[in-house]
Amino acid sequence: MKRIYAVFLAFLILSYLASAISSEEALSRVNPLLNSGEQASVLFSFPLKYKFGSYWIVEIHPQLSPKSKNLVVVVSDSNGHVMTDTKLIKEIYKYDYEWEVLQNVRGYGTAPAALNSFIGEVNTKLDNFDSGVGVLEQYDYSFLKTSKLNSELKNLRDDADTSSNAVYDLIDSEQNFMRDYSSEELDTLLSKQKETMKGLNDMCNSIDSLSDEIDSIQKDALNANITQDEKQSIYHTLQNMNDFTSIKQFQINKLQPAIDVFDALMSANETKINDYIESFIFRKTAKNALSQVDRVKEDVQQILQNKAYYSQCSRSVGNLESSWKKIDPSEPNSLTNPSTATLKTYLATSKVINGINTLIKKIKDDCSKPTAAPSPKKNQQSSPIVPIIILIVVVGAAVFIYKYYKKQQSEENEEIE
Repeated sequence: MKRIYAVFLAFLILSYLASAISSEEALSRVNPLLNSGEQASVLFSFPLKYKFGSYWIVEIHPQLSPKSKNLVVVVSDSNGHVMTDTKLIKEIYKYDYEWEVLQNVRGYGTAPAALNSFIGEVNTKLDNFDSGVGVLEQYDYSFLKTSKLNSELKNLRDDADTSSNAVYDLIDSEQNFMRDYSSEELDTLLSKQKETMKGLNDMCNSIDSLSDEIDSIQKDALNANITQDEKQSIYHTLQNMNDFTSIKQFQINKLQPAIDVFDALMSANETKINDYIESFIFRKTAKNALSQVDRVKEDVQQILQNKAYYSQCSRSVGNLESSWKKIDPSEPNSLTNPSTATLKTYLATSKVINGINTLIKKIKDDCSKPTAAPSPKKNQQSSPIVPIIILIVVVGAAVFIYKYYKKQQSEENEEIE
């Protein structure tokens, strides 16, 4: 039984590998949708696994601006078909958009490696902070409130440890996605990115309360009844402990903007995905319509360029000419003119094309028939007996003339004798 199962599993794997297409093949399937000056590239080096299928995500963009996205196309990995089912492509577009959001957010310096480096800097600062508290404890003054500082330090260190673990989870999540390329792993990766950034931001915000506490102790030290040297020593120790400049700069310049961008982009995801769908449907419909026009163009032009000839044998040439003007892209008001065409006009092209195909066939049929001699009109037709009568009259006249001639010859001979 185990052997049968193993053979069956191997068969399924081989079947899948045999049917899967390469990224180059996926790109070739998208080529008919390209406009002039555009090029296509796959989003991932492997197809995205979604439910029970796998799909290549292909982005079309200007050749001179690879980061700009004009169109997103979904290609089935199993058969190479460009997918047109709106429900399916909407789901796949969601993951294309999630990856776009992730790249935008990480553009602010919040990739896992950068976050890990930031956590290292925070831990180093906390170690220095711990040393500063030890120095303050030597003075044993009640206004220093070192117990409260130690409590704040412990809370902050716990937050840092939690954030550090979150960064490691984020790294693991990214590695899992890069191994599997599944939609579930991409969802998890995006979620981990958001959680990690917000956790780090909360940690940075908790530094503010600690910093405020240090400011308060500094003021108490300056007003305390102690020597000036002690005041200066305590003040500078607290000042060094309170130097979170680089950490706050990372929060202000990178972390918080990345979080704001993340939230803004995710709130706009439905609108953006619907825009992708509309763009794809319009482009696909337009390309299909123009392809149909190209297929009849040669036959139409051949007839219209020899209009004088075809007009002699068919009355449909004029209808063909007027129909062609309706879909000729070079005509200002045609259904397929790039400047004025809409989804509705491109959809209407198919009906006109069907009519043109009918007209082309009719004209060719009309002009392939041999030209027949005109039949005599009914009132001009003769009775079958007429030719016979005419023949008898002619023969009779000839006999009469011959006999008359012979008689004349006989009489002349008699006179001579």
